Amino acid sequence: MCWNYVAVIGALVWLAIMLLPWRPWDTREVMDSTSASSEDDLSGITVIIPAWNEAEVIGLTLSSLQTQGHELAIVVVDDRSTDETAAVAEAMGGQNLRIPSGEPLLPGWSG
Repeated sequence: MCWNYVAVIGALVWLAIMLLPWRPWDTREVMDSTSASSEDDLSGITVIIPAWNEAEVIGLTLSSLQTQGHELAIVVVDDRSTDETAAVAEAMGGQNLRIPSGEPLLPGWSG
């Protein structure tokens, strides 16, 4: 009889956990873009973007990063793309933009 009460209490606890809309164990990061200013000094931050055949989206990515603040260092690693990824990135310009090329993998390496 005692075990029945324990089982009912356990079931009620789990039911309450499942139905509660407030979930303190769920930690979602919230990014507030309204507090960012294009005048912020981001000279201490470097963004590294590994890119392989990303010509369609690299321009939008770089322009979005450049609006975050000034002096942001951006490194686009062109991983031997077969499209115009490096050319599009270079056309975006920016004084703190570097575009090194990836090197071929050694024999036997998978990445």
